[in-house]
Amino acid sequence: MSTPFAYRARPLHRSRLSTRALPPREYIAAGLFGLVIVGAIAVLAFFWMDTPDTTLANLGGQATAAGQAAGMLGAYLVLIQVLLMARIPWLERAIGSDWLTAAHRASGESLVLLLLAHAALITLGYAGSVNKVPSQFLMILDMPYLLDATIGLGLLLLIGFISARAVRRRVRYETWQYTHYLVYLAIVLFFTHEFTAGGTFDANYGARLFAVGLYVAVALTVFAFRVVKPVIFSMRHRLRVVDVQRESDDAVSIYLTGRHLRRLQAEPGQFFRWRFLARGFWWQSHPFSLSAAPNREWLRITVGALGDHTRALQELQPGVRVFAEGPYGAMTAALRTRRKVVLIAGGIGITPLRALIDPLAAAGEDLVLLYRASRRGDIVFHRELEWLAAGGRLTVHYLLGPRDANPGPLSAERITSLVPDIQHRDVFLCGSSSMIQAAGQSLREARVPRRHIHKERFTF
Repeated sequence: MSTPFAYRARPLHRSRLSTRALPPREYIAAGLFGLVIVGAIAVLAFFWMDTPDTTLANLGGQATAAGQAAGMLGAYLVLIQVLLMARIPWLERAIGSDWLTAAHRASGESLVLLLLAHAALITLGYAGSVNKVPSQFLMILDMPYLLDATIGLGLLLLIGFISARAVRRRVRYETWQYTHYLVYLAIVLFFTHEFTAGGTFDANYGARLFAVGLYVAVALTVFAFRVVKPVIFSMRHRLRVVDVQRESDDAVSIYLTGRHLRRLQAEPGQFFRWRFLARGFWWQSHPFSLSAAPNREWLRITVGALGDHTRALQELQPGVRVFAEGPYGAMTAALRTRRKVVLIAGGIGITPLRALIDPLAAAGEDLVLLYRASRRGDIVFHRELEWLAAGGRLTVHYLLGPRDANPGPLSAERITSLVPDIQHRDVFLCGSSSMIQAAGQSLREARVPRRHIHKERFTF
């Protein structure tokens, strides 16, 4: 069998497998969650210190106080939401974008409930304390910057609506992405309202300092990691497209080169956000995993035709400059705890796992790949995988067929028949949400310990 293009074009630089210098990400996530709780307690403590007992003497005062507490917690949680998506390199490597996105989504639901409770309780409290009837509720808009806060709440509700799974599947990725930028406007509107209508900040210098410091810290963090760092990265490495190779019926590999690639500090399994500076592409940024182990001469990403943008990338021409951010993601070889490894890929989710194969195979690990696809024409890297299998570095099983097949392609019976010792292996899992859910259920039925399952959802 002839050598595949990726190995024939330039030899891969095989670096040593990275070892985990950080504690397991479950522990890091628990520690960070604890810090968030401590911050929330501090917010409530500042509120309680500046709430006179006399204001709680009647139902209206109690509702108003509860509304103020919900509002302060909501404003605090908005900042936490922004930090989760600030692309902080250490956080991305330690926990992973998949976990951060899940935490962002879960906290977003709590945030919306807190801000709605704030609006409802404040309205009810003022109505009770000044004997306003429902028809007079709009008079509350005369409060300082309350209209700003109302607009900010409306923006967050819009973001939440577009992010709902049923709606998200029907909107373009770019619409979803750019709508999320409205959260920065909402934060500015909340800030003006909080510091003019919030009694906690009128006389309590400590509370004011704490809140302003939090807003400033979040703003500087976002500016540093979402603006300054990507600009410096792209100026230093000056990436550009050097070749485009067809990998399957609807997927291509894009090879990129640039300067100082050895200083990228990227690991197999990680991804970057890529912006191709060509007509029709420059205004869009999309996450794509490295589909080959990074080396000193080139990088490779592989793109499936999943939408308008990714379909257009199939026709990308060499010479295009590339603006990139990263590396991000924690699903690297450092997660493994055993010498035997199973890789389970679904569709284009093969890309980060393909990058993991090289260092794992070079280290002599016992590797098995289970590749789920609807038909043979959907298999990406077919030649490379067969070449690796022929060399004895990888065992490959293609799980083809429709999703509703019985038994399912990823059933526990099928998996254990192909990999009888799967209970004693680490499992790396990447694909669509539905594929990961199905495979995860099968792995639990096969009694694979949860701590040995490392997964990443491959969705836009």
